[in-house]
Amino acid sequence: EKRIGLIEGSAKKGVYKRIKGKAEYLLDNLGIDIVYESQEMVPDWADKKTYAAIKTVDGLEIGFVSGFENQTLTSLGIKKDVAIVEISLPKLLESVSGLPAVKYQEPYKYPAVQRDLAFVVDAKVLYNDIKKEIEEFDELVSRVELFDVYEGTNLEKGKKSLAFHVDYLSFERTLESAEADALQKKLAKKLEDKFGARVRDF
Repeated sequence: EKRIGLIEGSAKKGVYKRIKGKAEYLLDNLGIDIVYESQEMVPDWADKKTYAAIKTVDGLEIGFVSGFENQTLTSLGIKKDVAIVEISLPKLLESVSGLPAVKYQEPYKYPAVQRDLAFVVDAKVLYNDIKKEIEEFDELVSRVELFDVYEGTNLEKGKKSLAFHVDYLSFERTLESAEADALQKKLAKKLEDKFGARVRDF
C-alpha cells in the first residue's frame, strides 16, 4: 500500500503539534474532516502518549501521527525531538472521491475571528449533528472544524469531549472581538440545551 509520510525533527519543543498542524492543513484543504483517536497498542518506537490514529468523521482510518520514544531516538543517536505523520494514499483517495468538487472562492474582504469551543457530551451524540447545529447557529458562522476528540481519563464513562474551531465572519464589516465572544457564549448555551453539552473545564 502506498503511503504519504512526513517526518519532522527539531531541537525546539512543539514538533508534535507542528506536524499535526501540517496534516490538518493538508486534509482540510482537501475537504476532509478528521479526528485523532488514541490507541492502546502502538509500535515499539512510538511514544504512547502521542500516538494517535487519524480517522475521518465517518470512521475510516487513513493514517497515524506520533512522536518517537526517547529510547528509540537515543539508540539512533538522535538528539532532537522527532514526530511523524503517515497517511494511506488509497484511503485518502477513497475519502476524497466522495466529496463535491472544490470551487474557487475569492478572498474575504474582512478578517474572520476564530474561537475554540470544547465541551463534553454523551458518547452517543453524533458529530455531524453537532457540527450542523453550530453551522446553522448564526449567519456569522463561516467555518466549523473539529480538531480534537477525547474519551478516557478525566471523563465519565459514556462521555466524550469534542473541540471545535469556530470562525465568525461578516461580509460587510470587521467583527469586534466582543461580538464573537457574545456569539460564542450564546452558542455554548444552545448546545447545552439541545445536547446536554458541558463546556470543558480541564
